[in-house]
Amino acid sequence: MEPDRGEALRDLLDWTTRYLDFITGEEALIQEDYARVSARGAKKELQVGYFMELAATTESMAQELRDRVAGFEAVRKQLALNVERQRVLQAEIFDLRSRLGWLRSRDNDPGRPREERRNEARLERKIGSLQSELATLPNVDPEVLQYYTVLVEQGRWQGEWLALKVEEYRALRALAESVPYGEPRDLEELGQAYRRLSRTYQGEISRLNRRIDELDRKREAVNPSGTPGELDRARNLIDLYERLHQRYDRRVRELKGLVGACDAELSELHSLQR
Repeated sequence: MEPDRGEALRDLLDWTTRYLDFITGEEALIQEDYARVSARGAKKELQVGYFMELAATTESMAQELRDRVAGFEAVRKQLALNVERQRVLQAEIFDLRSRLGWLRSRDNDPGRPREERRNEARLERKIGSLQSELATLPNVDPEVLQYYTVLVEQGRWQGEWLALKVEEYRALRALAESVPYGEPRDLEELGQAYRRLSRTYQGEISRLNRRIDELDRKREAVNPSGTPGELDRARNLIDLYERLHQRYDRRVRELKGLVGACDAELSELHSLQR
């Protein structure tokens, strides 16, 4: 499994690098466009198309990530089945050998029943059968299973983040569609668009706060002990949960600022309607 593990890691890292390169530049443009979304002379078709493209691209990347995570999860489940079957076979073989050893210790007993000799032969055949099955199983290092567990967890949390971004881009698209762009202003329609955007941001804040609580619970549940592989897995998970906590906490603060900006726009629209 070692070559596959390296390929899986490179695959996820390559995907993450492409995503980060894409989103880093886009986030700056989003903030600029949000600030001037209702500027005079702006081209409505360009703004609407821009947010449509962002939502479509992010959704496409989210689907790509889901496919990767599904592949990693399939590998993890197969590994888990192999590791568990190995454990069961090894335990059964150990038990049968113990029983066989006891029977063989009675070989020189003249009063030994014939049934014990037949049992000894049956045990030998059973041990041979189990050893043959064990030999056909892939030689899976349980630490590789820990690796895939972390890989799946990373992919799932990144997918959650992308889902939130898709919702935001769609809300911004709806706002862009409502901005007059030089046409007579329908203040009521524009106000509804800002309220929808504000609700989207508030909903994202609520979801992120729930995810932060979940991350804290997951971090507390991690047990940093066991084999070297289990220790590595624990450290990787703790690092992942701490980084996500920081990202989500930072995003919550940003979203609260955006909610305030929506409230300011609504206040201004309200004053224009008087």
